[in-house]
Amino acid sequence: SSLCRQLEKFIIPPFQRPYAWRQKQINELWTSIINNDSGYFIGNIVLLDKSIEMQNRYVVIDGQQRLLTISLLLLTIKNIGLKLTTKIETRNQLRENINQLLFYKEDQYPFNISPKILPSKLNLKKIYSDLIMQKININNSALIEELDQNQLTFIKNYQLADNLVSQFLAENVELNLEKIINKLTSVVFVAVICDSDNDAFNIFAGLNTTSVELSLADLLKNAILQTAKTIISRNQLDCLWQELENEFEQTKLSLLPLFLRSQWTSKKGLIATNNLLETIKKEKLTKNKNDKEIKAYLEQMLADAKIYTACHFD
Repeated sequence: SSLCRQLEKFIIPPFQRPYAWRQKQINELWTSIINNDSGYFIGNIVLLDKSIEMQNRYVVIDGQQRLLTISLLLLTIKNIGLKLTTKIETRNQLRENINQLLFYKEDQYPFNISPKILPSKLNLKKIYSDLIMQKININNSALIEELDQNQLTFIKNYQLADNLVSQFLAENVELNLEKIINKLTSVVFVAVICDSDNDAFNIFAGLNTTSVELSLADLLKNAILQTAKTIISRNQLDCLWQELENEFEQTKLSLLPLFLRSQWTSKKGLIATNNLLETIKKEKLTKNKNDKEIKAYLEQMLADAKIYTACHFD
């Protein structure tokens, strides 16, 4: 709660992998928080200082999996608590306390309200915002079928959080409600705030603290965006990469890392997966490559990806 009050609002940058925690990681976080005293330490979060380019939000370099999971747990606590609690005073206090943690209100007209944490990718921003602001009916099967794989992760994890909270509150609602809110809002982070993009990219490339390893695609995306000489070039590269990811999200399968190896093999010859990233960086992403060359490489990758997905799914 101190983190949310002092740093106010966050954004998950485009070079981050999507929200990827599964049941195992969520259960482990939940069990650790519930079974330990208040003030339980759950690790570092690494942030890039606020900038206009990132909507004056702190940029989350490491910690998004924990922050998003805790926000989903808080949302389910609010929703379930409001259903089970009959006292008006308790209901109002519950709603106000959790909304203060989940939402940010601008201090200037028109005083817009938005989630304190926002993914920058449009598809993830929409599903997370719709969940937090309760604009989506997760029981609408037709609507759920239209979601891509990364959007579905939010739905599945919300449902998992709902089950965990429901079980915990089953015996004594008001006593356990107070207990669970106190434990979740008192977890301890160490916040490391970086001053520059280069620090952020370098830290991101070296991180593996959440038991969800960075994939080849995550690391390649990071390496490509790091080559950009200007903000405009980085935005162009990011748009191309997002279009590339969308090609694979629409298939509902995680074939992007497999495609990257297949594409390289078709043009350069067979290569082991564990050598691919360094080989691409050495041959395609060197410092003497200008933004135009990097963009052309990514455009060719996107064109090849469209052929690849068409062959697999048409």
